[in-house]
Amino acid sequence: MEYSSINKKKALVWFFARLIGFVAALVCCAGAYFIANAVEYEEGIVGILTAWYILSAVLMAVFIIYAFIMPFLQQRQWKYIITDDRIEVRYGVIVKMVQIVPQSRIQHITMARMVVDRIFGLASVTVTTASSNISIIGLTPSQAEAIIEKVNLNVNYLVNEEASQ
Repeated sequence: MEYSSINKKKALVWFFARLIGFVAALVCCAGAYFIANAVEYEEGIVGILTAWYILSAVLMAVFIIYAFIMPFLQQRQWKYIITDDRIEVRYGVIVKMVQIVPQSRIQHITMARMVVDRIFGLASVTVTTASSNISIIGLTPSQAEAIIEKVNLNVNYLVNEEASQ
């Protein structure tokens, strides 16, 4: 079986959420810049202001990467697979993560549609075990319902098989 990718719209959800933070940081840096330029300083303070401008520029560059590039890289890295015996999710750009949940350990499965996800027509599925949970994000509602149905059938089969032994 092949891994499935999450919907590309999830990158847009992350992008717009981070864009709000980017605009807030930009306003703060611009405000500090304009306030600093409105006041006359002694010579010793000029070096501190130069350091502040450099730090602000570096922070804005990091924010630009985080807001405008990372959402699309993250979306490409999110993969999941559901087999008869496990659910596996792989994600991460800088730090690669792999989560595996045996279907025999599943206790609960939930579909969620947050406000922003509903605007973009997305849903997520969270599978809970006794000790952890695993989420598959960036799904269409029909994909989420199909995953829930498949996992439910697999879990019921495993429970019935275990009970018959």
